[in-house]
Amino acid sequence: IETIFTSVKLADTVKLSPLKEDRIVVKCSDPSIPSGPENIAYKAAEAVKKVFKVSKGIKISILKKIPAGAGMAGGSGNGAAVVRGCIKLWGIKASQVSIRKILAKLGSDVPYCYMGGTALGTGRGEKLKKLPPFTGYKVLVVNPRIHVSTPEAYRLLKRGLTATEQKVSLFIKYSHFLTNRLLLSRLLENDFEEVVCKKHPVIKKIKGELLKNGAEGALMSGSGSTVFGLFKGAEFARRAACSFSKKGYKVFLTELC
Repeated sequence: IETIFTSVKLADTVKLSPLKEDRIVVKCSDPSIPSGPENIAYKAAEAVKKVFKVSKGIKISILKKIPAGAGMAGGSGNGAAVVRGCIKLWGIKASQVSIRKILAKLGSDVPYCYMGGTALGTGRGEKLKKLPPFTGYKVLVVNPRIHVSTPEAYRLLKRGLTATEQKVSLFIKYSHFLTNRLLLSRLLENDFEEVVCKKHPVIKKIKGELLKNGAEGALMSGSGSTVFGLFKGAEFARRAACSFSKKGYKVFLTELC
């Protein structure tokens, strides 16, 4: 794949606490999120314990704000936070090579979530190149309360990961955008958007309404179902947020970071 990642200030809160027993316990404020070995936060702690031969227990408490199955890497962010937190809590002297191996095994976008900022992702998304920051916009995040899994999105796209290296074009496009040689609307592309919108037309509707409400650009995030709008003016963003909130969507007004 070829994608640009950037971070916003909307985040879950992950707290790690030591346990006397040698086990992993996950507690999440969202009851729909699994708390056992299938939880990525659990897998992250388990991986750190295994790689560095740690015989200690840990309790992971997650306060969810990022919608699940929303294409915003909330779970991946939790996994990355647990890796970082376990290494610090247990005083592990870990090489960057060891850390990267753990992150890549947890998920394709977990390495980015560990790094943060703005980056170009290639390969499966785990090969990262730092980019100049994407700044200057208020971000309105609108979630229609629909869960879209990444495997489902790939099935709809009917396209696997390419086996051969291709010329990176997003890096060039992003560079042109930063130097005002490319409009924001030309930069914002998502191959998943068309096929996911066919199954969930409300996503396309939200995107259209964001643009009508003054967003300079709007796009489905990742494999969906969240749509984000980029606003230059805070007042337009607040008005749009109020409008979407009244319609029953999950709405978050945030900023790039």
